[in-house]
Amino acid sequence: MRPDRVALTEALHTLAHDPAARESYLSDGAAYAAAIGLQGDEAEALINLSEQTLADLGVHPLVPFLTRLLIDHERRQKT
Repeated sequence: MRPDRVALTEALHTLAHDPAARESYLSDGAAYAAAIGLQGDEAEALINLSEQTLADLGVHPLVPFLTRLLIDHERRQKT
């Protein structure tokens, strides 16, 4: 893990493992990113859950993949 991406990687792990965090993210992704202190490219990448952008930022590809899988699953359950 890149040292300069610890907060972003932790945010993705939290979303993958914490249902309350996913609920907050699904309610307002931008507010969630701001609340955990992400800004700029990191915040945008988290809001969009762009696996390519997150990989370009140095996050291991499996982390955003798992996070997106769980977020998409919860979105489908809500519809």
